[in-house]
Order: sequence, then C-alpha cells, then structure tokens
Amino acid sequence: VITDERGKQLFIGCVVAPLCSAFLDVVGSEAAILKQNLVARPSSVGLRSTNLPADEVVSTNVAKWSGLITGTHVAALAVSRFPSSSDQDGKLTKIVSAVEKLCEAMVEDFVTAFVETIIGERAKMASYLMRAPFLLSEPPPNRRGQRERDQSSNITAISPDLNDTVHVVSVAIKSCREVSCKVGDLIKAQGRHSSNEILFYGTDAIHEAIKCAVGQRLLDIALDPQGLTPDIFLSGATQFSHDCCTFSALFENRRVGTQAEGVMERAVAAAQLSSVGPEQLRTLRETLHALAGTPMGSLFMRGGSDGRVDDAIVLNMDAFHRDDRLHQEAEEMLSAKGFSALALEEVISILNRRR
Repeated sequence: VITDERGKQLFIGCVVAPLCSAFLDVVGSEAAILKQNLVARPSSVGLRSTNLPADEVVSTNVAKWSGLITGTHVAALAVSRFPSSSDQDGKLTKIVSAVEKLCEAMVEDFVTAFVETIIGERAKMASYLMRAPFLLSEPPPNRRGQRERDQSSNITAISPDLNDTVHVVSVAIKSCREVSCKVGDLIKAQGRHSSNEILFYGTDAIHEAIKCAVGQRLLDIALDPQGLTPDIFLSGATQFSHDCCTFSALFENRRVGTQAEGVMERAVAAAQLSSVGPEQLRTLRETLHALAGTPMGSLFMRGGSDGRVDDAIVLNMDAFHRDDRLHQEAEEMLSAKGFSALALEEVISILNRRR
C-alpha cells in the first residue's frame, strides 16, 4: 500500500493515467464496432422487406452496449475514489471527466444509430412523422356526423407504417429488461442488495434514452412548434393518440420508476388532449373562460354570434399571464383532469387548434 503523498501522485501519473488512457481507446474502439454491427445491412432480408436487422442482432447488440456503458461508468466511479489529496495537479479529475464523457457519448451514439438509422430510416418512422401532421389536420368526410364518431371510437390498431418501428423498439427494450434481470439474479446470488444499483446503469441509460428520443419526436408532432398543424380533427387525433399510447406502453414495467412527466408522458398527454370528445372539449374551454372571469370577447377572441363557445373560438393567454393566482387555478384544474404534464400555454394551443 502506498502511504506517502509523493508516491500516490507518481502512481496516478505513471500507472493510473496511462491505464485509463488505454482503457478509453479500447472502449472507444469497441463502441465503434458495436455501432457498425448495429447499422450494417443484413445479408438477407427476412419477413420485413425494410433491411431491418434480425431480432437476435438487435437484442445482442443492445446487451453488449449496456455492458460496455455500465463497465465504463463503474471505471469512472473506481477512479474517482482516489483521495482528492493525491490529485494536486488535477490529473485524476481530468481522467474521471474523460471517462464520464465517454460514457455519455456512447449512450448518445447508440441512440443516434438506433433511432435515426434503424427505426427512423429503415423502419420508416421518419415517414410516419412526416405524415402525422396531415393525419391530425385532415378533416373527415362528415365532420359533425355519426360517421366521425364511429371512426374515432373504433380505432384499435396502430398506424400500419409504425408496425416495424414498434417491433424493433420492443425488441430493444426487452433486451434491456433481460439484462437487468440477469444482473439482478447475479446480485441476489452473491447475497447483495440495492448497493449495486450502478450495475444497472447501462440498461437504464439505454431504456431512458430510447424512450426520450421517441417521445420527443411524438411530442413535436403533438405541440406543433413549427405550425404544421393549424387544425386538429378528432378522427386523426384519436389515431395519433392510440399510436402514442402504444409506444408508451412499450416502456412500462421498468425495473425502477420512471418520471411521471417525462417527454413520453408529455407526448401522451398532449395526444390524449387532442383527441378528447366534443363534450369534454367544450367543458375544458368553458371552464378556462369561467376561471378567467372575463367577458367572452376578451378571453375568446372570436366565437359564434350568440356568444356561445364553439369550434372556432380562440383562447387568449393574456388573462392568465396577468394573474398568477388565476394561472395556478387553471393548472390545478388541468391536473385534476389528468393533463398536469402539459403547460397551460400548451393546453390552450391544442384547444385552439381542435375543431
């Protein structure tokens, strides 16, 4: 055991630093190989004619990524346990920072390859995302008739162009769960408990990264920051809501709890708000007007000649911006109705576009 500070500094400079540098090179090379294997075109096309990798390839690749990410994270923690007094020149701090950044970069590299190349290009999710604004804004043949109500209430299947995407994502998430189960069994076999949470780091990171990446793309469609969906109709909104809920269900039953209001949860809430029935839509609009306590003309910039709330009314945020108490009451009302994941501005934007 090295006891003097000079000896510890020499050990860090001559042993730990070179060893970590070599470790970073090896890990980086292994990550590059895994990424190449993931995006490689299959030699033969299976039942799906989209050049998607086989399920076994995805599952094995995800398991290897999770192991590599976890191992790198553990290495960073191990190096960080050296006494700070032995790191007078800051070399140890720089090593730990480099290892942690590599760990984060590997998660990002995997998700970029998986989401953009595998499910975006080959599983055709990118095509769905381009079509989704038109799905939401296309009016049905008979907007107010029974036909629309029948169509919206009978949607039980995901959009056909999402079948491959849902399948590949489910395979990746299943692999994360299987690795977590194996790690958990190993910990129990050794008589240990929750003190080894770091061993789940890779699977948790991949799970959350895929969930956030997919959720963000769905949320962008629902909130429409680019103004591609000026109108939202019930039939298309109901289909989009079903699609979002299908994705969300893939990430349930995690080993540990998830954020109650993460990106995916916000996407689901926005989609569900977009697809509320006519009566609930009217109730939400009238409730926001009543909370403001202002004449119809000031809160709702346009409406029917009889002053009633109708599909053409546009909500104005000014009354809520002027009064913090009023703003809070409106948010509490939305929370009670199950839309706490959305900001009041986002809710009003969706209500204004719903027809």
